[in-house]
Amino acid sequence: MNHRCATGRIPGRHVSGFVTFLVGLCLALAAIAVAGPPARAGMLPISPNDPAVEASQDAPGFGPQRIGTRSAAHTWVFRNTGVLPLSMGEVTLEPGSQGLYGVDDDGGRSAFSAVTDCPDTVLLPHATCRVDVTFAPLRPGQSTATLKVAHDGMSGGWFSGLSGDGTVGIYIAGAFGEVLTYGDAQTHGDLSNVAIQSPVLGIATTPSGEGYWLMEAAGRVHRFGDAADVGSPSLAPGEYAISFDTTPTGKGYWIVTQKGGVRAMGDAGYFGSAAGTLGPDVDVIGIAATPSALGYWMLDSQGGVHTFGDAAFFGSAASLPPKYPVTTIAPTPTGKGYWIVDAIGGVFAYGDAKAFARDNTYAAYSTDTALNDAVMSAETAPYGPGQGFIFVRLLGGFGAQGVYLSISNPTYLGYGGGKFQEGSFAIDLALNVSAVQPSPEAGTVAHREGPEVRAPQEVCALVVCAGPPGRPETPAPPALPALPAVPPLPAVPGMPAWQPVG
Repeated sequence: MNHRCATGRIPGRHVSGFVTFLVGLCLALAAIAVAGPPARAGMLPISPNDPAVEASQDAPGFGPQRIGTRSAAHTWVFRNTGVLPLSMGEVTLEPGSQGLYGVDDDGGRSAFSAVTDCPDTVLLPHATCRVDVTFAPLRPGQSTATLKVAHDGMSGGWFSGLSGDGTVGIYIAGAFGEVLTYGDAQTHGDLSNVAIQSPVLGIATTPSGEGYWLMEAAGRVHRFGDAADVGSPSLAPGEYAISFDTTPTGKGYWIVTQKGGVRAMGDAGYFGSAAGTLGPDVDVIGIAATPSALGYWMLDSQGGVHTFGDAAFFGSAASLPPKYPVTTIAPTPTGKGYWIVDAIGGVFAYGDAKAFARDNTYAAYSTDTALNDAVMSAETAPYGPGQGFIFVRLLGGFGAQGVYLSISNPTYLGYGGGKFQEGSFAIDLALNVSAVQPSPEAGTVAHREGPEVRAPQEVCALVVCAGPPGRPETPAPPALPALPAVPPLPAVPGMPAWQPVG
């Protein structure tokens, strides 16, 4: 007969003996378990019972989480609800179900990490162990994984699917100082209701993604959110600021003018300029810093690329003039290549940059239609898998090459977001995340130290469980009766006066 702390009626006069039997059985089995090393699941079965699993309220689904950040832990508690010891085995994270990125892609599993005290422990009746899982997405969209916990119960193990959504945000700057937000980007203000000196020609975000700078053509830089006050340069007559890029610290930036002059502000290093080297009717139209922040590339209006500091030259569109005007440059994450994009979405790849076909937004339309909604700017995608960039068009539509964006385009075929002031248009874009790299614990399970044999934190008597019994209270002794009042002593009679003997 298999005795368990389970339902069943015991005749009253046998209850005491039955409880004594169960206690003795549990103590005997506990002594056996303590005497030897803990059994690994599948090696030395001890219990036919599966553990009860108690999940935290929000497990196993994780809410939207910005890529590059980590969620709070979601917890699973495994409790031995039988009367025999239960041996726990390994805890693992494995690839989840096939989704957007395919079942063979390991990026979903790498978005999760776990800490546990379950492996190689023996749970005595009503003892517990736990698994804490966190979610740190490496890419937008859904990531999935499978959490598996082995034990020597009847099923041999337990598993649960994990899922979470990574998010990203985009800021799009308009020429009149507007800042449009998409995805999980939060607005921190703009210049749409401010009398600015000149059109806004650039936007850049802080490392945290919780702030940004807007740059006017006159060189004045406005800060919002947690953007640092780095200052604004003075420009020579006839020069205007055309583009800028920030340092990884968020404490400096480079501003380049249409004549190739560079102003290094804050902790940005100066590595040279193209001033005085450009041909007739050639202007600089963009600047992009290297990943090390020890150099930069400049792109001119003929497709030429100028390198400074540790920026290497991998080729330029000037050697094979593009059919349409070039508008932007975006380096690869390694700094060993770059893309040059023209007005209709054509892509020129150099170095280790992956080649992409022309953006097909206007594939079914005339070239004039495409030029009326030209690509204005591009930003290197700070996440994978693979490599690519995100771009914005004149009327506010945006798209991506090589990476998944997960944000619905606010336009139909690129015909504007509808949130710019009359006469304004999109000029630049920035993302609210920096380069995302997997953490050392990505996709791993760390072990938390704990006893090999786990005693329960609560006591079970038959089917009723409660915390350990406290010391019984000692009843207070009865109050002593009050003593009767002591009567006053009688007065001592006076002594007779002394008389001498005659």
